[in-house]
Amino acid sequence: MIRDPRDVALCTARIACTPAFRKHHPQPFSTAREFLDYHLASLIRAWSQHVREHVHHGYGADVNFVFYERLIDSPGRMISDLQAYLGARAGVEKVERQAGRSGFAPDSTYDTPNLMEGGWGSWKTDLTNFQIQSVAQMAGDLMGVLGYPLERETAAEWDSSSLTIEVLNEFIQSMV
Repeated sequence: MIRDPRDVALCTARIACTPAFRKHHPQPFSTAREFLDYHLASLIRAWSQHVREHVHHGYGADVNFVFYERLIDSPGRMISDLQAYLGARAGVEKVERQAGRSGFAPDSTYDTPNLMEGGWGSWKTDLTNFQIQSVAQMAGDLMGVLGYPLERETAAEWDSSSLTIEVLNEFIQSMV
């Protein structure tokens, strides 16, 4: 699973500042913003290393990568893609019907406690300009190759359909 590192960092900060997490992992930060101000660089470096290693090790192996944003935007399409990867035969319509029966509503954003906000793109409103620029400096090369927008202005017109396995395969080829 690959997800925008800015949203990964925000999600990590939010979880780290929940009462339940802080009960078992005491820390000096009382808000997600404080946590993020201190840990943003290390979180982005970890994301970059993690994604690069998994993509590199996935080259030539039988690995299927899933983009979080596409899964949220079009779960039926992503499930259908996964079925194709696995050799299954159900079509998108059947997958979406089945997903609807299970309470997993296709093409919607979820508001469940375990997913907190249940979407993507909160970095556009929750990060400062300085933080967005810092992330672009640290991981912009990888984010750009994967298809993620680097600036708030370009993100306004962006949608997750640009995140494709073909783009990822081109990136893998460039690493070899």
